[in-house]
Amino acid sequence: TGRGQTSSQPLAFFKNYFITGDYVAAGVGLEGRGVNGIATGSFTMSGMPENAEVLAAFLYWQVVTADGPDSGASIARFDGQPLASPGVPFTSVEGPLALVGGLSGTSPCWSSGGATGSSGGGKRTYSYRADVLRFLPVDADGRHQVNGPHTVQLPDSGHSNSTPRALGASLVVIYRDPIPTASLNAVVIYDGSYTMDNSTGGMSQAIKGFYDPAPVTGKITNIVGSGQANKFEILLVPGQVVINPFQSTEGASWDTVTLPTASLSGDSLATSVDHDGSGSSDCLTWSAIVYRTQVKDSDSDGLLDKWESSTSTLF
Repeated sequence: TGRGQTSSQPLAFFKNYFITGDYVAAGVGLEGRGVNGIATGSFTMSGMPENAEVLAAFLYWQVVTADGPDSGASIARFDGQPLASPGVPFTSVEGPLALVGGLSGTSPCWSSGGATGSSGGGKRTYSYRADVLRFLPVDADGRHQVNGPHTVQLPDSGHSNSTPRALGASLVVIYRDPIPTASLNAVVIYDGSYTMDNSTGGMSQAIKGFYDPAPVTGKITNIVGSGQANKFEILLVPGQVVINPFQSTEGASWDTVTLPTASLSGDSLATSVDHDGSGSSDCLTWSAIVYRTQVKDSDSDGLLDKWESSTSTLF
């Protein structure tokens, strides 16, 4: 794994993994579900093979608030476990609990999912990431259990015209497959906080951090807040043009959209979202994009052909 380069792109490289495995992701929308200031929601993870080894688990979430970044994390919980230390101000952009995209957040999609293109009267959308591997249950054999229900609690006033306003949360889990014949894959995570609205017009992201992709299909996941079914956008991924993919499919104002991608010929992937001149354009805020592709490993030894070829020239 590795920490990446700085970038002028909407999202920044976070980590990459070269593993005989894959990732799973799911989430829940929480906007307006606050009771006594706390919104509670659950989602079900699925797709991780039995006896797989969990390598990493990251929870992403978004909160709109006028009270600074601490307020969006202070009472956040995952499966009943607090994600912030009580009484300790939260100002970090690194570590097990981090703000992604910086301490200033981004413009909120404040008017019913519409494109504000402004600060929203001092309100900001903050995106957070927490390492929650230590909170996953462990079976008798010492393996972390992922498949099944998980619960998230975030600050939410319960009113559409006031803050804090929880948008949603998604869990991303990277695992090693127990099957000996599993293919070697690259999994790359980019994250941050970026709002596509009237002032930005669109979103275009280059995904790097993988090498020598095999000529097979991959998959990509966008974790996005504030999407609305009655608003419009076009998502481009390799091999697909997807109309209006962000519709709050996991509950109010939240989407974890996973799509197949065509094979690549180089070590970079381009993806973008645009309004294409629509008069009813969506306002969207990204927290993360995750991409997986198989990489070339002709002798199935868990090492990239490209790396082995480079190493052999040294001897």
